Order: sequence, then C-alpha cells, then structure tokens
Amino acid sequence: MKKIITTFALVLSVSAFAQSTISCFNAPDGIDNTWSGGWSYKEYIVPAGFKIDSVYGDFDRPSYPVDEEDFVFSFCAGTTVYDVNIATSPFNYSTINTSLYDQWIDLTSFNYTSVGVVRVFLPVNAGAVWNDLCFATSPNTTSINEMSADNTQIFPNPARDFINIKNAKGNYSITDLLGKVVKQIKITSTVQTINIQELNKGIYFLISNEDNSRYKFIKQ
Repeated sequence: MKKIITTFALVLSVSAFAQSTISCFNAPDGIDNTWSGGWSYKEYIVPAGFKIDSVYGDFDRPSYPVDEEDFVFSFCAGTTVYDVNIATSPFNYSTINTSLYDQWIDLTSFNYTSVGVVRVFLPVNAGAVWNDLCFATSPNTTSINEMSADNTQIFPNPARDFINIKNAKGNYSITDLLGKVVKQIKITSTVQTINIQELNKGIYFLISNEDNSRYKFIKQ
C-alpha cells in the first residue's frame, strides 16, 4: 500500500510528548450514518484529570476525491457519551493526496482540557483503511492538587526516600508522567508512610482507585 506524506498538519517534536500518555488504535468502532455516505469512526474518552494535546493520523482513503474532507475530528465536552447535537468539529481536513501518513496534529490551541469524548471520522465510501490513530494526553495541572478540599496531604514534597500521606484511605496507584503505574498501595491509617526509594527522580501522581482523585508529588 502506497503512503504519501501530506503537509497540512503541524508536526510536533519528540520533546512535545515528554509528559504525554499515547493511546493508539488501528480499527474503527463502527459506522455513523449521520454523515453523508456513512463514515467510520473511532471513539476515545479523555480520562478525568487529563487533557487532550494532539491526535495522530496514518490512514488511506484510495477512492475518495482529493479535494473532499477525509479526516474529521469531533469532540463532546463534559460527557462520556457522544452526542451529535453538542459535538464541535473544528477539524475537517482535505489533502492533495489520498492518504494521511505519519502526522501529529496539535490540539493545544483549542483548549481541550475537560473530560469528554472524541470521535475521529473517515469516509466509508472511500474504502478507508485505518493504519494507526493515536491520541496524546497529559495531566491537566489545573485539576491536580498536593492538598485537596478533604485535606488529603502529601509531605514532605519534594521527597527523597519516603512520603507521608495524611487524611486518605483506600487503594491508590502511583503513576509517572506517562501514566505508567509504578506502585500500588493501600492506605489504612490517618498518616501513612510510603517508601519511594525505588522510584526514579521526577514527578509522580498518587491516584485514588475509587474516585480518581489525583495528588502530585516530586521524587528528588
């Protein structure tokens, strides 16, 4: 299958993804007949506490006119169920070729910082082939706290060997900036000490497995 590089998208440097979690897919979820001719789509839910930064496309539409829209990005804020009546679709791309190859498209200027559901559409009647579709998300710092309304605290912060967690109960995960779980803990006391000596230096998040509350701390 021949792939042709298109030039309309903003290609981001590798450093732009240093704090991103990247989720990739290579098949659609179904067909949306709201769009003329029927369009296949892939749906992605932006997790709580995260924002969507960019979307990656690598697909072909060999039978579609080169001057028609071939890639549509749609977003519904504040919900996990797609609703065409509230969806916004700022991206309706056409290209000079019949392929979109290896392109990251920057979304930061559109301020997608809330929980929501994303749909990306490709035209079915073009014989669309989904090679790869990826979403890059990163922690939304406006929703991350070192101290919460219920007085949950992490101290010292930054810390080298141990952190103390105060006023928290239940099961928690510690993740790095890429969203990888590096430690699972169960908090049973009002103030609980956690050994973090094995962690590399950097920023981490304590995340409640029950309600997804997130607290940031720094390992020195």
